[in-house]
Amino acid sequence: MPRTSFRDKDCPVAQGAEIIGDKWKILILRNAFFGITRYDDFQKSLDISSKVLTIRLAELVNDGILAKDTSVSDRRAKLYSLTAKGKDLLTFTISLAQWSERWGQEDWVRIISEDGKPIEKITMRSYTGKELQHGEVLITHGKSKSAELSTIREIVETRGSLGS
Repeated sequence: MPRTSFRDKDCPVAQGAEIIGDKWKILILRNAFFGITRYDDFQKSLDISSKVLTIRLAELVNDGILAKDTSVSDRRAKLYSLTAKGKDLLTFTISLAQWSERWGQEDWVRIISEDGKPIEKITMRSYTGKELQHGEVLITHGKSKSAELSTIREIVETRGSLGS
């Protein structure tokens, strides 16, 4: 059965999930953030099949998250590096790790800064710097009217008025 694509959804969360919403892609990103660049090192560190790794790396390259190059010392070796677009996903990756550290059942790994200190919890802040909580965040229309957002609002307003 073909996978449903979110590429044409007019929602940034759906579009982001389309690009990186796969467990292997998230782990490839994690490894890239921590210095893995070679195809064979990704495969070894992730214990992933060659077929799955090849597909996921190609998708990340096609989406502009990773850049692909060939090693100067070994022309057979494929190297992958984070692009600026890929580096922007560090906050997402750290936030996911912090969530997992808080709600996970095991304490295997901690992500810290290079000086050995814990990283401050990633938070949502307003333009004034005020930390925002769940109920203080709203979604609004961007450049175009979002049918996705309109549907969500309609459902919430209907359910809210019914009290269930």
